[in-house]
Amino acid sequence: VFDMIMKSAFDFKAIFGGFAGSVIVYGIKRGLFSNEAGMGSAPNAAAAAHTSHPVKQGLVQAMAVFIDMTICVASGMIVLFSQAYITKQTGASGELLTALPLVQAAMREYYGEIGLHFTTLAVVLFAITSLIGNYYYAQANIKYLTKNHKIAMAFKVTAVAMIFVGAQMNLTIAWNIADITMAAMATINIAAIFMLSKVMIKALKDYESQRKAGLNPEFDPESIGIANTTCWRKK
Repeated sequence: VFDMIMKSAFDFKAIFGGFAGSVIVYGIKRGLFSNEAGMGSAPNAAAAAHTSHPVKQGLVQAMAVFIDMTICVASGMIVLFSQAYITKQTGASGELLTALPLVQAAMREYYGEIGLHFTTLAVVLFAITSLIGNYYYAQANIKYLTKNHKIAMAFKVTAVAMIFVGAQMNLTIAWNIADITMAAMATINIAAIFMLSKVMIKALKDYESQRKAGLNPEFDPESIGIANTTCWRKK
């Protein structure tokens, strides 16, 4: 398997595909779906955490990316070690199995029907929790931006309608729409990160200095010249 990975990564076609940027772009797009790093959605959950210093939670968020990478590598290895991948197994329509159907085929090979049903159930649960989580993110932001109940109700109706439309949509079109909207989110968020970089550096230096002094870091924004931090003011 490792020999196959190395040969596939450095063959003539792959090298020139990498020059074109297609491989990198595809990897970034799927990486966003996997761990959301750079999109600006995960901070919605991170901001709700109870911690004495924001850098602590920032380090936890960074660690989450490495945990996600480990899970992705494990999933990839499950597929690459399977006969379903090696023999280029096809589905009922005659097309090569890819994505979830390929993972399901690999899990069935290892664990029989239980592996197939486990994978299906896991994906259903991931989908449901993702819908609930993202709905919460959006609702919290809507409430922050406006107290208008009509706008809030319009959002709820639109959210339910989009779930229905998305479930009926062609998968290729759905992926393309998601890629465009997520790219827009990432672009806005990266711009915001650059604008907040000075604040982030101040907070990081404050955290590191307290750690070096043997203290449990506590955030005092006023002492390091950071304004607009109502939630962090000491009572």
